[in-house]
Amino acid sequence: MSGSYLYLVSLAQKVGKVAFVTSSLLGILFIFLTLFGVRKIFGTYKYLMVVFSALGIFLACLDAVFHPNLHFYNSGYVFFTLKTPFGLSQTCMTAILTLYTGVYSLTISMLAVQFVYRYCALFSLSYLSFFRGWKSVSWISYILFFGIIWWIGAYYLIQMDDICANYFKNEMLLRYEVLPTEVPMMMFLAFDPSDGSVRLWNASYTLLISSIMGIQYITMIYCGWNMYSKMEEKISGLSTSLKRHHRQLFKTLVLQVVSILSYS
Repeated sequence: MSGSYLYLVSLAQKVGKVAFVTSSLLGILFIFLTLFGVRKIFGTYKYLMVVFSALGIFLACLDAVFHPNLHFYNSGYVFFTLKTPFGLSQTCMTAILTLYTGVYSLTISMLAVQFVYRYCALFSLSYLSFFRGWKSVSWISYILFFGIIWWIGAYYLIQMDDICANYFKNEMLLRYEVLPTEVPMMMFLAFDPSDGSVRLWNASYTLLISSIMGIQYITMIYCGWNMYSKMEEKISGLSTSLKRHHRQLFKTLVLQVVSILSYS
């Protein structure tokens, strides 16, 4: 049996294109219905949902066009693409790979913001002022902050160096029939293979992205659990239609988390 993964890469690219078309059509339909068809969703939350859907479409577009791949090998991994569309240079493609990580961070952070909004709508109405008017800059700054620092972190902390290139050389030749220097690639290697010492830049990247993901998921878990456990008591005095409305919005948030996890 061949050790090449090129067939799997080709299959993943085809699946990615189908996923892009499907998610784009559904996303555009969702945005249209949210803006013009659904009357019960209004105000800032409507636009939060639209922004989240747009980010999802953009992320799927990047995936379909540039086909990023993640390959794990022993104590490290490589993040690369075998495609260079539009005649882009290797340097430009490497920058796009890091941009992809930033957009992913934006998407996760945007989902956390939606949880915070729904939590405030149920339990802390006064804090909804941060989602209106000029105060909206607070949540916009929140998602941009995490998107930018993940992007910058990927660009500077997991650059290819000679140690990584030599470590992954044979693996890349075996699995993808390319040398590390021939394709756009970011590399992570936890330990120096020569002496076993920790590679601090790469370790810093792990700490960075773990912190970002931890903040977002802790936020979602905290808000989600409180909504799940206390929502019925909070909405007990509302009309039947409003109760149904709040329950549907909560279920939508949960489904969005599942979709992001499955995409990841």
